[in-house]
Amino acid sequence: MTTLLLSGAAVIADGSFGSVPDCSDILIQNDRIAAVQPAGTITQADRTIDAGALIAASGLINGHLHSWDHFIKGRVENLPMEMMMAHLRPAVPLPLTERDIYLRTMMTAIESLRTGATTIVDDMSLGQGFDRTHVDAALQAYQDAGIRTYLGFSMIDKPVVDSWPFVEESFAPDVLAWLRALPAPEDAVPADELRKLIGYVADNEHRTDYPAYRAQGWDLGSGPTEAACKVVGARFKQSGMRWVPPGAATVAPLRALYLSGTDAWDTYWAMAL
Repeated sequence: MTTLLLSGAAVIADGSFGSVPDCSDILIQNDRIAAVQPAGTITQADRTIDAGALIAASGLINGHLHSWDHFIKGRVENLPMEMMMAHLRPAVPLPLTERDIYLRTMMTAIESLRTGATTIVDDMSLGQGFDRTHVDAALQAYQDAGIRTYLGFSMIDKPVVDSWPFVEESFAPDVLAWLRALPAPEDAVPADELRKLIGYVADNEHRTDYPAYRAQGWDLGSGPTEAACKVVGARFKQSGMRWVPPGAATVAPLRALYLSGTDAWDTYWAMAL
């Protein structure tokens, strides 16, 4: 079991502290906080970081974020919103690859983590076109970054120009008519994707009792399970391995039990033996 000690940090436990904050030692075991005690009381750890000049706080939540903003920062300055939007959202959508979406989303995740946000709500804009691969690329970036994310996306059912304020006063009639005549995605495309999304949520509703899972101390993310799949898969494929389906089916539950903690592991063997 690997342990890390953050020594002497100013801990914000309730969202605030006084002019002279209480300094504490934070002991981390295998990426989990195991203890928070007054500074100087925890002396044993595999690694110690002097956090005397640092503040320790719970991860922040960014409740309104647009991942696509990271490709438009610095393009315009000191303009009213209705003029700024004409620059930031071109009339003809720019084609973006899955890699473009992945990179801009990863930039969002990195900046969020560096500034203290560990949970974000991303209102992802796909412009006038809907591409499921772009959604998958964004989700993959957030998963790779290890940040909690609620991802939503805009379904545009009218010309983009009509989402801007004061369009009648801002554009000449012929220009406005041209903008409104630009092609929109076929109704069947977003409707089919929405149908799939609703079906997926309905089919998996029984698996989303997150408050109950958290009360049990269970992980909600898929990261630990996916990591275990990679480890077990690698074990099957290494040189000299001679796994057969019955043996793999026996070992996999034992590994899950072992990773569930010493209490579950010892209880199982006490009952089995």
